[in-house]
Amino acid sequence: DFTADFYLWFRFKKELDDSNIVFDNSVLPFRLGKQVVNSLEDGVYTRTYLVRNNFRADFDFTKYPFDRQILPLQFRHKVLKKDKIIYAKDVSGLAKKEQMQGVNTSRMEPNSRFVIKTITSFEDFFINAPKSVDLANILDPQKFAHSQFNTFIEIEKKNHYARFVLFVPLVFFFAFLYLQLYFKGRKIKLRSYIILTILLSVTLFHIGLRYTFQVEYLMAIEFSILAVYGLLFFSLLELLLLIGQDEEGRTKFVKYYFLFLKVLMPIPVFVLTFWYMLL
Repeated sequence: DFTADFYLWFRFKKELDDSNIVFDNSVLPFRLGKQVVNSLEDGVYTRTYLVRNNFRADFDFTKYPFDRQILPLQFRHKVLKKDKIIYAKDVSGLAKKEQMQGVNTSRMEPNSRFVIKTITSFEDFFINAPKSVDLANILDPQKFAHSQFNTFIEIEKKNHYARFVLFVPLVFFFAFLYLQLYFKGRKIKLRSYIILTILLSVTLFHIGLRYTFQVEYLMAIEFSILAVYGLLFFSLLELLLLIGQDEEGRTKFVKYYFLFLKVLMPIPVFVLTFWYMLL
């Protein structure tokens, strides 16, 4: 959900029934409140309302934390169909909006981590057919069409820092897994401590992420987490191989395995970094 605070105005020449305006994506039903402007100029009436309410949105976190989100605001008349009323973008009214205090600003809250990229407004139709209709009406759904006005607000995070700061723990996980490959000697206890600590930390990090978003698909940041899991698997194999060695040193196989890990571990870092730059 999100909270929107905006002005909604209607300009018209004849009578206008604005008592049954509904926002279909409103969290709770509400009516337009008191008019802040009610004027007549050159035969054109203007009614302006200040709207502040919570609205639903289908957020897509597939590219998180490099995602852009769409905040929809959609309203229509609950009773009157498109043959009685059609809502359209008020081009001439928008050109004069700077004359109205507060309307000339499109922004997020001061403490928000997001900025508005684009605002798109357009009109289409909403089919509001009753549950039981005859065949003739089914073949002509336009009989139930209501004019619907839509505004889609595209937002994104303010800066790259806000995006990459989430990767700081993962960068440390990659770094420590890689650096322990260069320890001299077996150092079983130290390697075990590093590997198990990273395993516990990345698991808790992942659980917290899934608990926060509760989505049924993988987010972009999770591919880095999966990469850490994969490298942890190879690191655990490394640990088992070292435990199986005597104090004399490593066998040729173990040496080749360490060389393999030194080549392997940087690969997902570079691949994921390149992919994230394209998002």
